[in-house]
Amino acid sequence: MSSTNRGRQPVHQGTERGNVSCLHFDYEGVKVATKGFNKSNKLGEGGFGPVFRGELLSTDVAIKVLRRTKPGDKGASDLADEQFDAEIQILSKFRHPNLVTLLGYSNDPGLPRCLIYEFMVNGTLEDALDFGVDRSKVEGSETIGLPWMVRISIAIDTARGLRYLHEAIKESPLVHRDIKSANVLLDLSFRAKVGDFGLVRAIGHQPASHGIRQSQTARIVGTSGYIAPEYYRGVITTKLDTYSFGVVLLEILTGLPGYDPNKGQEYSDLVAYIEVKKSDPNFSFIQISDDFAGDWPTRSFLKLFTIAEKCLTEKMTLRPKMSEVYLLLEDLSVMSSKLFAEQKPGKKL
Repeated sequence: MSSTNRGRQPVHQGTERGNVSCLHFDYEGVKVATKGFNKSNKLGEGGFGPVFRGELLSTDVAIKVLRRTKPGDKGASDLADEQFDAEIQILSKFRHPNLVTLLGYSNDPGLPRCLIYEFMVNGTLEDALDFGVDRSKVEGSETIGLPWMVRISIAIDTARGLRYLHEAIKESPLVHRDIKSANVLLDLSFRAKVGDFGLVRAIGHQPASHGIRQSQTARIVGTSGYIAPEYYRGVITTKLDTYSFGVVLLEILTGLPGYDPNKGQEYSDLVAYIEVKKSDPNFSFIQISDDFAGDWPTRSFLKLFTIAEKCLTEKMTLRPKMSEVYLLLEDLSVMSSKLFAEQKPGKKL
């Protein structure tokens, strides 16, 4: 496409993390790549604008078009600027197999800004978990969903990506601040990558109590149902992501969304819902297990649930680091692989 080739310019070459570049594309080239932002190319709608499938430089891409803010709304405009800049700064400097790759951007004056990513064929973890499907009305549901071993692999990939994000800059860790199933993307082989870095925050040049670097904020951002308790007090540490990841693990286990405003107050928040279920004297883990995962071995399910509970520890100083969570998941994977090899259809181990 000549229009895209004309408009591209390298903006990052040779950072301290290696020779990583991010390309600038002119808006008209991006528009052509999406067939004029045709509805048939629309992949979904994010919090800050629609996402389209396109083709640039003979490569399938996903293009996020940032919604323009209303004139005079300085707060929204500043936030949009921060998020656009954060995505480019983080993803052009830091490359990892479990972080989605930013290929380029478009920032032509007076036109909508766009962020251009590698195309992830299998969409998001949220899509793959089929939250909108009523399990009770699907016959033979145990055979049609995302298999339990794949779910464990996705959890490990996501934890690995977060571990890298937290440890890439030792003196100033990066906190994602919006970890959720909608921001875990899946490639053709269902390998997972963390996406959407618009809310990333670098924190703490001085160690806080208990050696945890932290920052403060008066502006709470993120997604209901995934937010750690201390964040409501303005405290930002990497443990925010650990908590949110714990909610994602519950989604993987149960097939239920982290937050569902269409349900009653008692059931809208997944963490609270699980606590209510567990308080029932007749509670059994089979009541919350997602049938769409197949015959999930009880030992494997319980171990992953225990890891989720560790991540969801209310007191942040007692919550594990993502590096610790990753190691726990690796151990789970070894055990689960053995159970999978021994498993017979329809039999719980």
